[in-house]
Amino acid sequence: MSYFIFNNINSRDFGLLKRSPVINKSQTVANPVTIPDNPVKLYPATLNRDEIQITVTLGLKSRAVLRSVYAWLDGIGTLSFSTEPDKFYIVQKTATSSEYLSARFAEIEITFICQPFAYAVNPTVQAVTASNTEVNNVGTVFSAPEIRFIPTSDNVIVTVNNVDFSVENLSQVGTQSLIGKEVVIDSEAHVTYFVGEDGRKWSVNDHTFNDYPRLHTGLNYVRHNGNVSEMSINVRERWL
Repeated sequence: MSYFIFNNINSRDFGLLKRSPVINKSQTVANPVTIPDNPVKLYPATLNRDEIQITVTLGLKSRAVLRSVYAWLDGIGTLSFSTEPDKFYIVQKTATSSEYLSARFAEIEITFICQPFAYAVNPTVQAVTASNTEVNNVGTVFSAPEIRFIPTSDNVIVTVNNVDFSVENLSQVGTQSLIGKEVVIDSEAHVTYFVGEDGRKWSVNDHTFNDYPRLHTGLNYVRHNGNVSEMSINVRERWL
């Protein structure tokens, strides 16, 4: 029997999933451009995409669990299905609608409103060297990787498919030096940071230059300029 897991809780704890959903592809957000005396509307290329809606129906074991189900589904989180256990979705919000079946039983329809992609549960993480490292993105859309490194010098350059991204003056970040400390490039959030002694993430975006790295589908080539003791890349594969 199919089931789903939302925020690490299995739907089978509350009831039976009527059927596993077929998930639609997210659509690009594009506004048409009209040209005088041209009857054809043009749609410029864009990376923006609509959220996706995933609707499921859960038959509850008992109406007594309804309030617990409401509490479980209240908020954001991660969602995965037994039919694709290697992928998960990022849920932005949920909507529910309950239906009476009998004095004892009920159904609840749940709509998960998610970010546009499915993500790898176990994404590829591999070391990056000063020579070109082959990095394979098996997803169906470009990804925004996370790159971690420990600098040994002031300036670190990460080159992805011959495009440079640099983090500079690492010995002079505020009143401290990040030489020998881990620095993280989060391409999805467009932030570069380190974790301070207080456990908080501190941005060093003012020390970065050029566009954040992206990995196209298939083989990519990644290297650094040698000013690190170690570097790794999390591909963060994602699918439409």
